[in-house]
Amino acid sequence: MGTAGLSRQSDKRRRRFTVIVAVALAAAVLTVAGAYWRGRKHQEKAGPAPQPLPANVKNQLSGYTYTQSEGDRRIFTVHAARTVAFNQGGATVLKDVYVEVFGPTGLRHDILRTEQCNYDPNSGELTADGKVSIELNQLDAVLSKPAPGALHVLDRSSYPVFVET
Repeated sequence: MGTAGLSRQSDKRRRRFTVIVAVALAAAVLTVAGAYWRGRKHQEKAGPAPQPLPANVKNQLSGYTYTQSEGDRRIFTVHAARTVAFNQGGATVLKDVYVEVFGPTGLRHDILRTEQCNYDPNSGELTADGKVSIELNQLDAVLSKPAPGALHVLDRSSYPVFVET
């Protein structure tokens, strides 16, 4: 009887082990199948196709920057979030424009901002029909900081002048 009892206990353990392994395999298969199904269901859909450019548009750019320099000194820099160049007339429309003007000596730092302006590459003119915000004579931080230990007298000419047109 002793060996028959051990044999029954061994059979019960094998059945339990078989059931546990079968349940674990079934859970793994269900997990993999669920992840696959969910991945296919939530697959990224292609975004809308870009709008074709109108016939009179030559090109369109995002993140445009142009700097005019003399030697190693910057005269001005034009930053635009977006540009649209047209075939006829050669004009370019700049949007969300930020212009930094350093002047001929490089000591100025005037800032002009506007939502939209036009640039004519033939004449080099930059014109804005809408509102323009201007900060005049905004000196660089290096120029406006006094030397350590020096007596600094505030000069009203070093303050920026804000103009809006």
